[in-house]
Amino acid sequence: MSKESAVSLIIVSCAAYTDVLQVLIKKFEELSFFSINFEKIYLATDIALDDIDYQALHIDEVVLGKMWGERVRNTLKRVETEKCLVLLDDYIPTKPLNLEKLKNILDYKGNVDCFYLASVFKEMPSSKNIGHIRGYKQIPVNALYRVNSTVGVWKTESLLEVLADDDSPWEWEAFAGLGKSAESMVFCAPQDDSAQVYFYSYKTGGAVYRGSWVYSALVGAGFDKLLIKNLCERPIIDDISSSKRTLRWKVAFLKQGYSMIGVRVIKFIYLSYIQKIRRYFGK
Repeated sequence: MSKESAVSLIIVSCAAYTDVLQVLIKKFEELSFFSINFEKIYLATDIALDDIDYQALHIDEVVLGKMWGERVRNTLKRVETEKCLVLLDDYIPTKPLNLEKLKNILDYKGNVDCFYLASVFKEMPSSKNIGHIRGYKQIPVNALYRVNSTVGVWKTESLLEVLADDDSPWEWEAFAGLGKSAESMVFCAPQDDSAQVYFYSYKTGGAVYRGSWVYSALVGAGFDKLLIKNLCERPIIDDISSSKRTLRWKVAFLKQGYSMIGVRVIKFIYLSYIQKIRRYFGK
């Protein structure tokens, strides 16, 4: 891998999700994920556990931080490559990576701050195509969730710029993309599954939802029923559609948004309603 296309891997986790991390690594081994010549593999977590052999999990360096944003930022400050591939521990892959497309992304020399590797933005209106990377388009400035915790190849400095120590992934996804730091940044994503690089259960937000395994995500990743039972250190749920946030949570969420981007939180509310109306009418 050339110096210009060198990439580091950051897996974001926490001590309570060590079992999830081990499932992720097992799947990576099955799919030859580590055939990618990563410059270095980092684990961003809150506590380093004495009884875990991180080297056996292909981890080169464990970086600690109490808050989610802090542990990611502390890790980014250790990264020596211009680009980093960042993913959360429950993004269990369902099939091998599109390595040819990933190589094109790593070799791209244009002004793109992040290439998302999963097609989570295909419902959103898109603008121009991105160079020679077929199927990828630039995400419009006014699109919700332009800054996103889905798996992506980031410019290391760009991710540092849009992330604060006290950020959680939920507020960060919702509000950071509407903040001043992200205004001039360029984000790109595959517009359909054929252009996707990394395949996982993005519709459920990963293989874990509020501490429980998501059954469909585990099945999609190829785990049989016996193996799923062996994963039952945590509960398994069949469906996440009935899980609703409370009004209290929503108010606290918007208050946090205001503390992050001020009155621009109104723009988030407006765009959210527009999105719901478009989905209702099938547009």
